[in-house]
Amino acid sequence: MGGTGPTENGMDRRAALGLMAATGAGAALVGLPAQATAGQVAAARLEGAFSDPGAARAIGRAYLAGHPEEADADTLLARLCADDPGVAALLSGAEPAAVRGWLRDRCRAEFAAGRTADVSGWRLARSEARVMALLALA
Repeated sequence: MGGTGPTENGMDRRAALGLMAATGAGAALVGLPAQATAGQVAAARLEGAFSDPGAARAIGRAYLAGHPEEADADTLLARLCADDPGVAALLSGAEPAAVRGWLRDRCRAEFAAGRTADVSGWRLARSEARVMALLALA
């Protein structure tokens, strides 16, 4: 039998199955093709989480310029999920207010732990930069 333990990106089988179900439904909600990846669905859903999506996209592009190895929606999503596999479902299907709340809490924790990124002279929480990068890829 196949294992149900966490994969290299921290996601166990149950979380992966839930994500696959959420991705199909999420793709339909944002007008993406049914074969859209989880990262593409999350990227398309993020616009409502920002008061100025254009500025968030610009910051995301600046982050990606310095981190070209992350310039893929699925790679970004996997890195955002490394500590919490439930993040994929949140980003793919939650209301914008829930995403904002999660991001606010995550930023506080990452700043406290020193997990930050320098983006054009600004110090951002790593997840904050990655979420904006996802939006930039949408």
